[in-house]
Amino acid sequence: MAPSTVARNDDTAKLTIEEILSNPAARTDPYAVFDELRSQSPVHRTNTGVWVVTSHKAATQLLRDPRVSRWEAARTETYPDEQDDAEIQEIFAKDPELKTAIDATGLMLINRDEPDHTRLRKLVRHAFLPGAIAEWQARIDEATDAIIERTRHKKELEFIRDVAFPLPEIVICEMSGVPHKDHALWSQWSHDSVGAIRTPKPRGENLRRVQEAQRNFYHYFKALIAKRRGNIGDDLISILMKAEEEGQKLSEDEIVGTMVMLIQAGHETTANLIGTGMMILLTHPDLYRDLRENPERIPQAVEEFLRFDGPAQFSLPRVALEDIDCEGVTIAKGDRIIIIRHAVNRDPAIFSNPHHIDFDRPNIHEHQAFGSGPHVCLGRQLALLEARTMFRAIVQHLPDLELIEPPTYHGLATRGFKELRVRRRSLS
Repeated sequence: MAPSTVARNDDTAKLTIEEILSNPAARTDPYAVFDELRSQSPVHRTNTGVWVVTSHKAATQLLRDPRVSRWEAARTETYPDEQDDAEIQEIFAKDPELKTAIDATGLMLINRDEPDHTRLRKLVRHAFLPGAIAEWQARIDEATDAIIERTRHKKELEFIRDVAFPLPEIVICEMSGVPHKDHALWSQWSHDSVGAIRTPKPRGENLRRVQEAQRNFYHYFKALIAKRRGNIGDDLISILMKAEEEGQKLSEDEIVGTMVMLIQAGHETTANLIGTGMMILLTHPDLYRDLRENPERIPQAVEEFLRFDGPAQFSLPRVALEDIDCEGVTIAKGDRIIIIRHAVNRDPAIFSNPHHIDFDRPNIHEHQAFGSGPHVCLGRQLALLEARTMFRAIVQHLPDLELIEPPTYHGLATRGFKELRVRRRSLS
């Protein structure tokens, strides 16, 4: 699929990278801009001083460089500064509880540098190893069957609500020890915060919503931890609480931060992967037919969905701890860096004919939808298992879906739809 040229309102000039970073409406089809930028300046300094990375080579180098810090970007990411309006600054200054909540929820392992990153990751890593994840296959099958069964007699579906979200919500709740009945609460909090911080810095209403979500998450998990003391099980929150009790240098606020990360990352991104993957099939009937006839190709298809239109358009911002030379430029100490994953995953130096969907790519696993280096996604094996299982069920039980209307991407920097309305031709 060739990228279209995205025009400004006057239809005379293509969008700039600054507009793509700041304007959610500009993100529907940004690939022509990414291609042009990569060919001219694969590590590009925007007019706001943020470096954006569009080449696979540069992204790999920077994500594996210990001089590139996530923590320095994260630790004040949702604090107001002099560029924020006076009301936001005043609320923050007069509300010490808000700062406490932001500090705690910011302690998640995806925000930490070494040695804290490895210390936290080791505590939960074994639960996400391939062998441990494989043990969830039967439960994922059962949950998937129940989700599909609820659609059986529906002529029309809102695919995101009815199909994409329920599976990862159920599984991450059961893995984590979080009551599923609360998913409507934290699903909205995640929606408010996950994508807003994948920009140079949230501002205005975005910042206000992120801060409120962080406050809500903080109170929720503090209360849940208090209830669980004396009732420890074998779920992830119990693993973290036992580590705290056994003196493995884990604070309660680190438990809160880690649980917020697991809940946020454990359902929203996987649901968006299922949604955008389905959109690819709906707009490419030949590929939909291919998977119906050859369901054994679904694992490759899911990898290609991730490369072609994965759920995270940008990496979380980083900060250079020292001057760093990359692709012929010098990123100065203190400068912020954002990897544009969608650009990296369509780099023609790595992927031939990158705007074409090909389930048979020989290097299909070289995409960076899950990141690279020490911060590579902890839950990638779980996400892959859930997506593969759901698409097998879709091609078997929902083989004839068609779009009712083109969907709208939601306003977050994560790649997903507000709604994806479809109907079953066989029930027409």
